[in-house]
Amino acid sequence: MNFKKVFRYVALPTALAAMLAGCSGEKVENETLATVGDTEIKYTELADQLIGLYGNDTLESMITSEIVKQEAEKADVKVAEEDIDTEFTNYVEYYGGEEQFASMLQMYGMTEDDIRKDIETSLLTEEVIASTIEVTDEELQTYFEENKANYSTEQQVAAKHILVETEDAAKKALERLNAGEEWDALAAELSTDTSNKDKGGDLGFFGAGTMVEAFETVAFAQEVGTISEPVQTDYGFHIINVYDKKEASEATFEDVKDKVKDDYVYAKVSEQFPTWMEDKKEEYKVENSLADKKAEETEGADTEEEAADTADTEEADEK
Repeated sequence: MNFKKVFRYVALPTALAAMLAGCSGEKVENETLATVGDTEIKYTELADQLIGLYGNDTLESMITSEIVKQEAEKADVKVAEEDIDTEFTNYVEYYGGEEQFASMLQMYGMTEDDIRKDIETSLLTEEVIASTIEVTDEELQTYFEENKANYSTEQQVAAKHILVETEDAAKKALERLNAGEEWDALAAELSTDTSNKDKGGDLGFFGAGTMVEAFETVAFAQEVGTISEPVQTDYGFHIINVYDKKEASEATFEDVKDKVKDDYVYAKVSEQFPTWMEDKKEEYKVENSLADKKAEETEGADTEEEAADTADTEEADEK
C-alpha cells in the first residue's frame, strides 16, 4: 500500500539516543567536554541535562519503534526498500534540498541511516495498523463525496522561465531566442533563478495561486508553444515559455478509487494510532521508569505549590 504521508518521528530523540548509545563506558562518562575557567563540564552532566529535557520523549520513541518492530514480525509485514528510498527523497526535499538536509544532519549529529530507520519504522507502523482495517466500497464512496474537491484537477500550466534583473537584459535575451538560440542553454547562461536555471528554467505544472500574480496572469493567458514578452515581478524580469496545459476536470470515483482508498486508510491509521499504541503498551506490559519519575516529580511540585498557596491564604486571613 502506498501512503503519501508518513508518520514523522522527531529527529532530536533519535540523535539523543544515538549519542548516548555511542558514548557509554566509564572513560567517556568521566570525559571533560568543556571548560569554563577552572570549571569542567563532564559528559555525565550533559547526559543528565539532555535526559532531563528530552529523555522521556526519546525513550517513548524507542518503545514505539520496538513495539512496531515486534508487531511487524508477528504480522510478517515488511517495507520495500524502494518505498524507503521514495520517502527519503521526499524528506530531503522537505528540508530544502541536499545541502540543507546535510546541515540538519550535522546539527543533530545524525546520519542518513538514522533517517532511513525512522522512515522504515513510520512505514511499518502504517502497514501494521492498515492490515487490521477493513474497508468497504460504501465507505470509500462516502469519503470520496466528502472530499471530492481534493480529487478534482484545476487548470494547470507547465512553463519554463528565464529570470534576469533588468528589462534591457530581458529584451536582449528575447532577441537571442528569436534569432534561434536554444532555450535551455540561454537559461543556464542568463537566468538568476538558481533553483532551476540548469534545468532550462523548468517550473513544471502549477495551478492558480502558486506563482506571483503578474507572472501567473501572463502564463495562463499564453498559448502552448509561445514565448512571452518580458514580465516584471518583484523578482526581476521574466521571459515565460509555456509548453503544456491541463484543463480543469472533475474526478469520478472509479478513476481515483485507489487514491481514495490510500487516503481513507491513512486517515483511519492516524485516527487509530494513539489507541492502538496504548493497547500494545498494555499487552507488552511496557514499563517506563523515566515517565514514572517525571510524574512523581510533577506531583511533588504540585503538592508543594498547593502547600505554599494554603500558607499564603492562612497568613492573609490572620492579617
